[in-house]
Amino acid sequence: MTNLKFHRKSLELIGCQPEFGDKTYADLPASVAEWYSLVNSVELLKKYSNQDAPISPSKFKTCKHDGKEFVVFMYENQGVVWWAYEKCNNDDPPVYINFDPPPDNWQFETKTFSEFIYIWLFDHCHWCDDELFIMEIGKAIDDSTLGILQKEFFQEPTSFDWDRRVKHRFSHNDQKVTVMSDGSQSQWTFSADTSESLNSVYEKLKHLL
Repeated sequence: MTNLKFHRKSLELIGCQPEFGDKTYADLPASVAEWYSLVNSVELLKKYSNQDAPISPSKFKTCKHDGKEFVVFMYENQGVVWWAYEKCNNDDPPVYINFDPPPDNWQFETKTFSEFIYIWLFDHCHWCDDELFIMEIGKAIDDSTLGILQKEFFQEPTSFDWDRRVKHRFSHNDQKVTVMSDGSQSQWTFSADTSESLNSVYEKLKHLL
């Protein structure tokens, strides 16, 4: 993966070797151009999703809001949520989420496009596979809960959900944990490459729910 500057970690996460197409995108930010230079860039975003709808650069849509310009690259499966990167002088621009337009309600999600790609793949590994994925609702989390997770696991990038909840991510080898809380309850996901590994991480942490 020596040819990748921005997305090496994302492809390593899913065990995918890069295969480049013939198209180049000199008019796109470097990180965005690198991702879409992969022949299966759109297919990967669709595969690792909840049947959402990523689009190719030729179909990108530009929107303006509050003095910023956004380039939409993906839609939620019912069109309720849009994802876009900010059009700015940045090789790896931030990503924003627009919930239930119109009217526009653009909210900051991740610091960079490459980080968005990584957490998108991270969150959707084994998505809704009954043998490799568990989703649970628990009590509201506090600093002590996060402290336990930070001690036991590697802390992955955080992001903001459309309703401004912070989504925390943690990993250990093949095990992946996400958690976000709205102050009254929390939403957790657990995933792993094998059912044994999944059961192990779930049993280890279920007392925190």
